[in-house]
This record gives sequence, C-alpha cells and structure tokens, in this order.
Amino acid sequence: MSGFAGFAYQFLPYAGALLCVAIAVFGSLRRHRVSPYALFLAGMILLAAEAVCTGRLVNAVAPNDALAWIRIRFIVTAALAGTWLFFSLIYSRSNYREYLDRWKWVVACAYMAPGIIAIFFNDSMTHDILYAGQASLMVVRLTTYGYV
Repeated sequence: MSGFAGFAYQFLPYAGALLCVAIAVFGSLRRHRVSPYALFLAGMILLAAEAVCTGRLVNAVAPNDALAWIRIRFIVTAALAGTWLFFSLIYSRSNYREYLDRWKWVVACAYMAPGIIAIFFNDSMTHDILYAGQASLMVVRLTTYGYV
C-alpha cells in the first residue's frame, strides 16, 4: 500500500491506543477510588495494549515477528472479557457487592478460562501463518484453541 492508505493502515492502531489511554486518563480524573472507575481504567489500558500489539503485528517484517505479536495479543485479549464483564456488573449499581456475590464464579471463569488457554496453549492456538511479504496480505489459521 502506498500514500495515505498505507500510512493510515500502519499508524491507525497506535492512534487507537493513544485515544484509549487519553480516555482512561480523563476517566480517572474523578472518583478514582471507586471500583467501577478502576475497572474502567484497567479495561481501557488493556484495549490500548491490544491496539499496540495490533500495530506491531501490522508493521511486522517477518512471519516470526508477526506470530510473536499475535501470541502476545492473545494473552492481552484474554484479560479483556473478564475485565469488561466485571465492570458492567458493578457500574451504576448501589448494591454491587451483593450482586457480585451471585456472579463471582462467572467473573472468575471469564478471567480464568481465556487466561488458561492463552497462556498454556498459546503455541497451539495458531495452525500456521501465511505471510506474503507484507502484513496486509497475512492470513493466520486458528486451531480449535484459537477459536475458543
């Protein structure tokens, strides 16, 4: 790709990461001691980390570099589901502690299941990677673990 499209394709993930950090900072300026805001901050930082991994993946020059960033991105992404579920369960609820008592096992599974798969089966998540010299033409084939 050339021109503006190539520029946007390479730097858009980094712009997304900067926006996530800016929103996290803006959101943490008020009431930072309350649990929902801490979870919002964590979720936005995780989204920024995922965007940086995507940017590094898009700008990878070799298949091994791309595969390494895909694996790191799997681990970061595994933490997103639990964080946003946890946030959504306690946001705007005055009785969120009682509510969490009923949902604690679901939240624990939302963290543990993707985390265990992303950490312990990380090498088994991708079947192979078809790399044609540039990241925009790359195809990653996932295994069953990758889909889960």
